[in-house]
Amino acid sequence: MLYVDFDRIRKQSGYVYFWTLSNYEKTSETGVLSIKAYKKADCGSFRYKILDGSFHSEPMGRGTGETMNVPDEWDYPPPNSTFETVMEKVCKN
Repeated sequence: MLYVDFDRIRKQSGYVYFWTLSNYEKTSETGVLSIKAYKKADCGSFRYKILDGSFHSEPMGRGTGETMNVPDEWDYPPPNSTFETVMEKVCKN
């Protein structure tokens, strides 16, 4: 399940900044059950990059988080994906 914190969306210098929380039903092979990520969206090009994030072994981002190693690169949401819908809503907000 993917959650977006619509109350904390910020717009600055043509970009949209927002938090997401990914919560999984089963723990991954690496022990991850949820992921919190701070993202930057370029709505004109419909792309995003992760600025900060953490992996959690407990649901809903609880417990101690392991810092995510974030590459400084843009990505595009896959067509017809949940994250494409998230991007559309974040960019319209």
